Amino acid sequence: MSHYTEPLYTEVIRERMSALCGHRHILFLYDDADTCFTQARDALERDELYHCLQNLYDATHGETEAAEFYNKVWEPQMRDLMEKKVNVRSFSQAVKELLQDTRSSHRDDSKLLYFFQRLEALAGHVRFQNPQEKAVMYDLYDAGASVYNHAGKTPEADQCSEMSKQYYKYVGIDRMFSIRNKESVSLCDSFEYEKARELAKETVAAYEMIMEVQELFRVKEKKSLDYGKHLSQLGQCYAYLEDKQAEECFLDALSCMDPGTADYVITESYLLHYYAERNDREKYEKYAKEYFGNETSPENQMMMIARFAEHEVIRMKFASYVFLKGIYRFYADTLSAKQADMIYCWENTMKEMNKATAGQWKGHPMLLIDKYIALIAAKRKKEGVANQYLEKIRKSEADGILAVIRNHAILTIRRLQGVPSGEDEALCRESVIEMFKKKKERMAELMGEEVSIAAIDKVVTYTFR
Repeated sequence: MSHYTEPLYTEVIRERMSALCGHRHILFLYDDADTCFTQARDALERDELYHCLQNLYDATHGETEAAEFYNKVWEPQMRDLMEKKVNVRSFSQAVKELLQDTRSSHRDDSKLLYFFQRLEALAGHVRFQNPQEKAVMYDLYDAGASVYNHAGKTPEADQCSEMSKQYYKYVGIDRMFSIRNKESVSLCDSFEYEKARELAKETVAAYEMIMEVQELFRVKEKKSLDYGKHLSQLGQCYAYLEDKQAEECFLDALSCMDPGTADYVITESYLLHYYAERNDREKYEKYAKEYFGNETSPENQMMMIARFAEHEVIRMKFASYVFLKGIYRFYADTLSAKQADMIYCWENTMKEMNKATAGQWKGHPMLLIDKYIALIAAKRKKEGVANQYLEKIRKSEADGILAVIRNHAILTIRRLQGVPSGEDEALCRESVIEMFKKKKERMAELMGEEVSIAAIDKVVTYTFR
């Protein structure tokens, strides 16, 4: 038996043994994928379905030859075994853990997408004994809407939202509000800001009615976290529409949340983006100081961002996005050469400050992080650095809203450099057309018969500039 880590190692052994002996042999090999697969099987025997899926993902998504083998041969067999062994208890617990992980600051969106798809496939094999047990299906699609929103897959998120509604009758009214927020997010991701705003306004108004009823029965909380979440989403919609009511919504939302919690930090980041877009430096600096742990200098804020790699609440990537946008808006011209170089080598800078940052630079909002580094460099006339990040953005794989973000980022950078091309405009136009091809009415409403760059700027620029 041999342990291997290099791809095609089995082929090397097979060739050497054939050359030596002149006939074929059966080879027994193992690597880390074997351990993961064994742990997945053991977890399934203990009815720990989510743990099983976690290990199965690790076993089938590595870079070794064995991982590829397990993905083709053993995973289908494990799926069959899961279909036979899944039950209400193990399925419900797995969905609960998935829902919790969608709210984690250290979530891996590709993993969560895998978990959701596997659980959705298993749902048809769960034998529910009574209607109340079917409430877990609402939670499953609630989690799915979050997973797809995080991945920038708006149509799939919309589908999950619709699927969840058939299970409304099994959940309490407070849980119903959760999916409405996700629907509003999806509408924003489709640039349907007016519809998103109206949905968010309805949700806030409905929740205020519930709070009034609670007061009749003297059930009044000092703060309502759920109400704060709904206000936060409404603030986002106002922000996209450049409506000054956004600030009031964000501040009211923060008053409903405990400082330092995930919801507080997320809403505070929304507020910082809002102030950056409005070029309100004074208010930006007030809340940036709190967001970045009372640090005010660029170097110290960068050090704090590196520490966020191990933070339980703040996601390092999103903090980087806030920081870099702030730098571009307010400080790009006054950075020292040393500070600018630290930004130009962003991932290496973070790794030097904290090794735990390595491997965390994947997924959204990496395109926007690279965009702002390029814009900072272009603003400081460092064309070589700007072009380096520009090419990195060009080569990134993306579809749907992420393709729009990528192509509009390219156009924005080229504009700042003073060299936008017809090709850049065409790419931006094509990605928007592709995104809206299933929403022909929306395309006609936004752009008329001719899809112009001016029209695209109208619906895209504010969100991603």
